[in-house]
Amino acid sequence: MPKQKEHIDRCADILRIRHEKARWSNLLISAPIGNTLLERRILYFLTLLIKRKFTERGLGVPENWKELYFYLSEADLAQIGGIKNINYTYSVLCEIGKKFFPFHYYDKSGNKILGRMHWIDYFEFDKESRLYKMRVSPEIMPYIIDVNESFTTFDVGVALALKSKYTQKMYEFCCQHSGDFQYADKESLSLDYNYKKRVIPLRMSDFRRMFNLDEKRDQKTGKVQSKASYTCFTDIRRNILEVAQKELYELYRFGACDVWFDFQQGDRKGLGGKVDQVFIYVYTKEHPKEGQESPWKKGDKPLSPYATSHEETKKLTPKQKLQSNSFYDIDDDMKCQLVKRLLEKYFDNEDLTYYMNAFKREAKLCRDTWIQVIQVIQEKESQPKFRDANKNYQRKNVIQVIQEKESQPKFRDANKNYQRKNLKEFVFKVNLLDFGWSVAPPPMQKQYKRNRQLKLRFK
Repeated sequence: MPKQKEHIDRCADILRIRHEKARWSNLLISAPIGNTLLERRILYFLTLLIKRKFTERGLGVPENWKELYFYLSEADLAQIGGIKNINYTYSVLCEIGKKFFPFHYYDKSGNKILGRMHWIDYFEFDKESRLYKMRVSPEIMPYIIDVNESFTTFDVGVALALKSKYTQKMYEFCCQHSGDFQYADKESLSLDYNYKKRVIPLRMSDFRRMFNLDEKRDQKTGKVQSKASYTCFTDIRRNILEVAQKELYELYRFGACDVWFDFQQGDRKGLGGKVDQVFIYVYTKEHPKEGQESPWKKGDKPLSPYATSHEETKKLTPKQKLQSNSFYDIDDDMKCQLVKRLLEKYFDNEDLTYYMNAFKREAKLCRDTWIQVIQVIQEKESQPKFRDANKNYQRKNVIQVIQEKESQPKFRDANKNYQRKNLKEFVFKVNLLDFGWSVAPPPMQKQYKRNRQLKLRFK
């Protein structure tokens, strides 16, 4: 089809959108893609029917769910899949009842529960009336009727008009985070920096789960159900993010959709330098993009996910952080003594000797060794979780009898134990990698000696 004709047809499609709002529980919104484009359109259309029959008529739940039968005409099928695809839409309706849709939630104990449910559990076609009769499963109703907590409102007309299942998912995601939303996680809270509103950092593991890109195996048998797809970020960007962004922005530009998004590649980590996360910037009519309102392209002002207060510190390189440290200009002997005093708070003599010897060996190769160690220790000590480890541990045990608990060495020394382990497993093993070197935790010498003594005793 010529581009001009395609553009005209698309404009006509946009003008025919009939806008009507509906809401889904976020358990449905956050569930991985488990259906095709047309199947999702059927679910959107059913949501409208359910809304009109139950929500607007105030039938409530669950005593009236015996009326869960709906009748679709061929005109309805044409609205769902297009007038030329009525037979194909019918074939999808025939099969959709056989298909489980995955979802997950966390129980009261914090355990992740994986579940599957049907949307449709009965379907028939009446030749005389030319109507398609179906029954919606009662299990799905709590997620789309009278949902008052943790829900997302979206425009069903827009959702029905979308041309890709990935755009459908990104549209739901943007609607979910389009309000007065500000993302926060443990890392940002501990380091005291904020993300801008409607900016969501998505770990690629979460992104791949959301778009059902990983290999799927049956949780009981381990049998492969579907293979992994789009294994590199370039494929994800080209086939998912750019496609969804273009379609939503086009609808937004014509005034048919209230949301669209920009995206930004995050840092590369691990072997091979794989992209670890992607930042999604959600824009709305009420909160439009600042400056030129169009998808970001090379040459535009760089996107920043952080609030202004954090932007400057985030830009500092490891070398610049060292140079801004107040101990940077003192001589190496004083730095060495400072490191020793810092470590004496956490380590016994054996561990202290191990790390001081390791740092001295590295100092012969790099003159910044001591300030690098000081820097990573200071950054760790500034984190509330590390600083308040003893308080947090004791708070968890407050149900126990206080006097009895305080007499236990494990409780009394919780702060020191937690901090010692944190320094060994993360600060000196991981954080120092920013400067190109690290120190592995000391070998289990004490345990080895104890085991050796036991062996000698029982020989």
